Amino acid sequence: MKSSFRAISLIMPLCKLAVKQDYIKFYEEEKRFRKRLSYPPFSKMLAIQCIYTEEAYLDLILEKLLPRISGEDGGSGGEIYDLSCYSI
Repeated sequence: MKSSFRAISLIMPLCKLAVKQDYIKFYEEEKRFRKRLSYPPFSKMLAIQCIYTEEAYLDLILEKLLPRISGEDGGSGGEIYDLSCYSI
């Protein structure tokens, strides 16, 4: 619950600036907000949705794919979040 409250407290000032149409201040705050949360342009995001009829085959593919994405194979990698509870 704390994390959702924190996100709302970060977003509310941005909404107020948008309503006031204070675009310069909105940009500065949005940039600071994005940097704090490692959102683009301060990071890169990639969403991958995997659908296959056979779950075992999909698990095999993901076992090979995830180390490459996360950087475990020596690449730059990044954080991986399971967003399976969210609908797109």
